[in-house]
Order: sequence, then C-alpha cells, then structure tokens
Amino acid sequence: VGAAAHPAIASASIVRCQTVDLLCTQVTSLPSGQALHFRPEPSQYVGGESYPALHNGDRVGLDCWVRGATYHGDHFWFLAVYGDGQTLYEGYLPDYFLATGSYSHWRPLIAHCS
Repeated sequence: VGAAAHPAIASASIVRCQTVDLLCTQVTSLPSGQALHFRPEPSQYVGGESYPALHNGDRVGLDCWVRGATYHGDHFWFLAVYGDGQTLYEGYLPDYFLATGSYSHWRPLIAHCS
C-alpha cells in the first residue's frame, strides 16, 4: 500500500494512500526481531496470528477504528489493510504499533467502524 503526502492532512504520521482510497500510516515501535499480525477481532487474545507479518516501516491503510482490548495502555484498534502486490489483507491492528499520533489528531480523519 503506497502513500503520498496530502496537504489537507498535514501530518508526518498519516498520509493519503496511493493504491487504495484510505489514509495510511506506518507500523512502528515493534521490538527488534518482532512482527505485527492482523487479528480477526480487536484483541490480542482472539484468533491466531494471521499473515502477512508486518514490520517497522510497513505501510497500512486505515479503514476505521474501534475500542477493543487494552494493549499497552491503549484501547484503540484499527481495521487496516495491507497489500503485497498480489493479495490485499485485512484485519485489526492495535493503535499502539501504528504511527497515528494522538486520538485528537486521527479521530476527525478516520471513521468509527459501524
């Protein structure tokens, strides 16, 4: 999922995706050697790890957000998408590992999941 800066969303953390009609951000803050995996629900306790394995710097599209299980003190999760050039993957990712900035920053830009 490529991304390009968009003047209406001036932020270092959230940009307009190039390949899908969503806002994108980067995976960040993962410990060295760790990977982030999509979850079928907004909880690290539900379902197994699904692929692909995401790493720091990977870009994901943000479809919408929900309140879910608290993860490192953060209870926001995003329904996100990631494309590897052949397949488009979708699932929940914890806000804790995404460079989204503060709630007050991304809340006006990204819809709540219905």
